[in-house]
Amino acid sequence: GVQGVGHVVSWDGVRVHRLGLGLDGGVNTLVYWHGLVVAGGTFSTALQRAGNPRLGTGGLAAWNETAQQWSMVGGARVNGVVMACLAVGRRLYVGGLFDSVGAVSTNGLAVLEDGVWSSVGGGVLGGTVYSIFEQHGHLYIGGTFSRVGSVPIGRLARWDGRQWLSLGELEGEVRAISAVGEYVFVGGSFKTIDGKPMNNVAVLYSGQWSSLNGGLNGPVHALQDVASCMHIGGVFSGPAVPTQSGTGPGRYITRWCLDSLDSQDGPVFADFQGFPGLGPVRAIVPVVHDVDPSFAPVSGTCAAI
Repeated sequence: GVQGVGHVVSWDGVRVHRLGLGLDGGVNTLVYWHGLVVAGGTFSTALQRAGNPRLGTGGLAAWNETAQQWSMVGGARVNGVVMACLAVGRRLYVGGLFDSVGAVSTNGLAVLEDGVWSSVGGGVLGGTVYSIFEQHGHLYIGGTFSRVGSVPIGRLARWDGRQWLSLGELEGEVRAISAVGEYVFVGGSFKTIDGKPMNNVAVLYSGQWSSLNGGLNGPVHALQDVASCMHIGGVFSGPAVPTQSGTGPGRYITRWCLDSLDSQDGPVFADFQGFPGLGPVRAIVPVVHDVDPSFAPVSGTCAAI
């Protein structure tokens, strides 16, 4: 194995490789954007093999596999911790707990487009952005914040390009947002939304919140759409509400599939029969089998579905 990897490595299908000399702190998120692997986390410095040996990137850095070098993303330092990144075409969204990117005040939520950093809707106050998701041109964010821009909306909000919109009253924190078709899923550590029992995971459809079979008995950290099923990972060990059949979500990972919408009971949690034993799941990445991934960055605990 590779020793002293510096919190992030790549896998070429045969071996693990260092990315330069790594980073000086933990990695919370990875995204591939315009030929670069963008890492966000609690680090402040990228460690190089050549040239500038200690590059002060702040909590966001980009790895160029061809040049074998780290760089600041968009030429600017993120002054704080990055928890989430989302690539949408020319735009790179970044969320976390940081005041600014370079000289631009961003308050925990920023976007890089055409080489220019800017704030999104004035950013957030009173907490951290843990998740960013985009659908139909609208940006969804989740976390522990209590305000977005000048609006008192907490934990979960949607930006339509002009204003922030509330998605409901939620006590707790949001760690993940994703969608299957028009069904928007939210996971985290919370009991209710708008007073309705949810238990750590919920689905929004046509403006209405619904529970997923009573929810899960522990926090949800990862949501990923794979083949019209929402795959759900976290620190749970089963359903929040015991089922009569005794079947239900597996330990740390489960899925909820739309192909059971027409069944009498509607969609239900499905266990993974024969799925290997896991620890808590923090990330789920779909694998495209007809593409040979010659460069796959790995950080933290990951379940590949």
